[in-house]
Amino acid sequence: MIHSIIAGFYLNHFFLETCCLDPGLVATIHLVQGCFDAMNDPVMGYLSDRTRTCWGRRRPWLLGGGPIIGVSYILLWNTLPQDVSMVWRTLYHMAAYMCVSVGITMIIVPCGALVSELTTNYDERTTVSALRMIGVGIMGTGSAFVHSLIVSDRSPAQYRISALIFGTLMCCGAWVIFAGIREQQQSFASAEVPVHFFQDLREILCSRGFLFVSIIYLCGPTAVMLAQSNLFLFCKYVIRDPDLIQIAVPLVAVTGMGCVPFWMVVGHRTSKRTMYFCSGTMMAASFLAMTFIESKEALLAVATSFGCCLTAVYMVPWAMLPDVVEEDVRRTGRRREGMFTSLFAVSLKLSSTLALTMSNLILKEAGYVAPVSTCGGGVADMDTDSDADLSRLKEAGYVAPVSTCGGGVADMDTDSDADLSRQPQAVLLGVRLLCGVIPASLLFIAMATALFSKGRTHEAENDTQTQTKAPENATLEIPELPEVEKVIQDIQRIRKPTDTDTWSI
Repeated sequence: MIHSIIAGFYLNHFFLETCCLDPGLVATIHLVQGCFDAMNDPVMGYLSDRTRTCWGRRRPWLLGGGPIIGVSYILLWNTLPQDVSMVWRTLYHMAAYMCVSVGITMIIVPCGALVSELTTNYDERTTVSALRMIGVGIMGTGSAFVHSLIVSDRSPAQYRISALIFGTLMCCGAWVIFAGIREQQQSFASAEVPVHFFQDLREILCSRGFLFVSIIYLCGPTAVMLAQSNLFLFCKYVIRDPDLIQIAVPLVAVTGMGCVPFWMVVGHRTSKRTMYFCSGTMMAASFLAMTFIESKEALLAVATSFGCCLTAVYMVPWAMLPDVVEEDVRRTGRRREGMFTSLFAVSLKLSSTLALTMSNLILKEAGYVAPVSTCGGGVADMDTDSDADLSRLKEAGYVAPVSTCGGGVADMDTDSDADLSRQPQAVLLGVRLLCGVIPASLLFIAMATALFSKGRTHEAENDTQTQTKAPENATLEIPELPEVEKVIQDIQRIRKPTDTDTWSI
């Protein structure tokens, strides 16, 4: 989750304004990586379900995934020289991003599958998901704060230092989880049934409960990722204070972590669906407010409201998934936590892909201009046809920054705010839509899906009551004596086997 939080707030900005990649190429990176991610998750789940080692089914993948995520994360945040072709730079970051995807899959899918195996209690699964979100909140708050301090100037060297620190931390974290978890002994009889990968895939995708939970997990995180990935641009070009991101990101993380116990209580006293309605409504209102705010204080207030609901949007679908898995076990007699978790994780990967691809395509169509202060070379380097590009920028109202260009454009404004005023109005409108109306609409879709899904199922109610409300003076019921004597007589009637008898079981 360190990668998810840091990349969610900073990676798109890193590609655009530090690596100086064209928004269309950045959209291509996210699209290709997302499609690759969607394919490797089900394969990972299938393999982990059928892994047989002395360490268990899930833990060996954590051991191997640590070094992969560590090395590839460092490579992802490395900036190639500007004299390297933009095509090669795009391919480099695409390859590094795909390797990060493999490492994350080797960690997230086994960990998610372990939740269904740790407990079968309805409320305990909500608690496990909540504790997981608390851990994510602590790590996310710390990582976001430290990363913002390290990359305060957004220079390539600072990004490399941050990548080295957090890449090493993620590798060690995977090994710590490997050493600290002990899997329960499972009966592998069901796994010996020769069921093919595509048959499992078809059966799971035909599950009504799984489809509803997956749609909720697709729309909710897509809304969050849209606002998250464009928050830096919002602070820099709409509010005109790029340093505000260093306050907004930790504020979101801290409030999100602090509200986890509250959402736990709401989930236990009502239902997971009610909890999602409450958090989703509050978050949608925060998104809609982003369309109109102009001041720093208003943005920080919206960030606080956004953070309060953030954990619930992720926690509720993950708490619902084990219930879907147990329903599948009752129906089929097979345990397929790995396949369910991997296909469920695809929803999150698709949400990230959809959000980042949409963001960059909208920015490109709106006429986004890369900052000369970090990409260098002047305005002429922004397109192959420099004259046409310069003319287009002037028509859009482009003003080159005085601090870096020194008056290189004839009609340049000499105001010191030129660095923050250089984007066309269409880009500012696009950033507002990406942080406001579009994510709010996606949340309304997620809540509508939750409305038609099942709440606390009858089986879950019975399981919870059976496991948590046992009578205080419960005693073992012993059959009456005549029944016992009858059983003994029936056993005595059975003829003792001889040497010539043959038995088959």
